[in-house]
Amino acid sequence: MDARHYWVMKGCLRNRYDRNGDILGFVQSKEMGYWYQSQRLNKNVQKGDRIFCWRGYPHCDVVGLAEIKEIDQYDHSLREHAFIVKPLCWFPYFIHKADLEKAFHRFLRKSKAPSFLGPGPQQTIQPINDEHAKIIAFQIIKSNNELPVASEAMKTLFSWFPSMNPQRRSPTSQPGKSP
Repeated sequence: MDARHYWVMKGCLRNRYDRNGDILGFVQSKEMGYWYQSQRLNKNVQKGDRIFCWRGYPHCDVVGLAEIKEIDQYDHSLREHAFIVKPLCWFPYFIHKADLEKAFHRFLRKSKAPSFLGPGPQQTIQPINDEHAKIIAFQIIKSNNELPVASEAMKTLFSWFPSMNPQRRSPTSQPGKSP
C-alpha cells in the first residue's frame, strides 16, 4: 500500500449551489464536486486520498470510487470545511451493507463491523484502514465479476489494489491472507 489514506464518504454529495445532490448522481456524472464536512476536520485527510462512496439510508451501499483533489479552507459563513472531490467510477452492482458485514466477519473473524456501517450522521468522511479497504475492494470485485478487467471501473480498482487483478493475482491474494 502507498501513503494515501482510504475513506468512506457517507451520505449525499452537495455543491455550493445545489445543497441536495445525491452521491450516485455525483459518481455517475464524473464531474468534480464539493464535499462539505461540518464536523471537525480529520488531520489525516490529504490530497490524493482515495474514497469509497457510500450511499446513505435507505440504500446503504457502496456505489463508486473517488479521489480528493483539493482541501479548501474552512468556510466561516457555512461553518464547514470543503473538499474538492473527483469521481473516478461507479459500479453497476452496488455493495450493500449486509454483504459488507458478512465479509468483515468472514475475513476478520470479528462479529463487529467497522463503524461506518453503523448508524451515524450523513455527509461525513470516515477513515478506514488498509485491511478494511481491501475487503471492500474484494466485495466490489466479487459483485461485479462480469465486468471486463479492462473496464474503467475495474482498472481504477486494480490501480488501487494491484494484487487483486486476476491477471496478476496469486491464489492467496484475498484480504486477510498473506502470500
